[in-house]
Amino acid sequence: MTPPTVTVVVPVHGAAEHIVRCLTSLARQDRGPDQVVLVDDRGPDDSIPRAVAAAGVLDLDVTVVTHPENRGLGAARNTGLAATTGDAVLFLDADDELRPDGLALLADALRRHDADFAASRTVTIRPDGTELAEVERPYRREVVPGRAYARGLLRDRHRAYAGNKLFRRAALPAEMWDVGRAYEDFAPVLYAARRAARVALVDTPVYRYTVHPTSISRRWGRHTTDLLAVGDDVRRALAGPSRDRTWRRDAAVYGVLNVALPVANMALRARAADPAASGVEDAVTAARRQVGPYALGALALEGRLRPAAAAAVLRLSPAAYARVLAVR
Repeated sequence: MTPPTVTVVVPVHGAAEHIVRCLTSLARQDRGPDQVVLVDDRGPDDSIPRAVAAAGVLDLDVTVVTHPENRGLGAARNTGLAATTGDAVLFLDADDELRPDGLALLADALRRHDADFAASRTVTIRPDGTELAEVERPYRREVVPGRAYARGLLRDRHRAYAGNKLFRRAALPAEMWDVGRAYEDFAPVLYAARRAARVALVDTPVYRYTVHPTSISRRWGRHTTDLLAVGDDVRRALAGPSRDRTWRRDAAVYGVLNVALPVANMALRARAADPAASGVEDAVTAARRQVGPYALGALALEGRLRPAAAAAVLRLSPAAYARVLAVR
């Protein structure tokens, strides 16, 4: 099978400190991208001029697509997708990077296994590039059915990052990514996995994900409750076509690990820092609704005893849960 041509889409917004590092990682690929699309999402700084200047120095050919106004990460990815010409596409955030062998390994896996997308493991890094930790456990297989990968997402064994996946362009809908909300990755990647015949797995952690102390996944705000909306989307997606117990159990595990506990953690820590923080009680109440006997049992069956215990405390006494958080 002919190797796929590869487009990398990079949404750019407020990334002046990071965009050169991101583009440098693309320019240093063993197998360079056939197209790089920069989406100017109208940030408050000079990210795009810096990006264009850096691309010139790096001899990296880029196409710039400009939004008339700031529309958010999901919309920027969709705009970039519409501008792609490659057989395959990877969505790389402007503050992240790829190992030099990243595109080569992903493109080779996509081709060899005739997969709908290929996914690598991930290593977290500091903003200065220092490596912190590998995220996913080592992969034992080179290819899995899409439904198996979807169940791994729900069980928190795979991550829904956009930047560690090379998608076959023909398998993607035109408006793939959620628009107007934070946490725009999970539901679209889950849908893509459930539609996929095969997902190729690259055990090498080629995706280098930058951890910021102030990232939205670590701080309280109105965006936090978008996690609840994602949880609702996931339950609706799994309620109709697949009513078997395994999907239901997986959805319950997801609801605790990736919705209830993160929302409660951010909300209660926000209240500890500022007793007047708004929306905390409503968020904690909504998080507790994700936790019931069925969800706790599902976690126990998965061997997730520590999160099961934490969720049980949250369900029974938010005050006790807040005290536990205070000493962690």
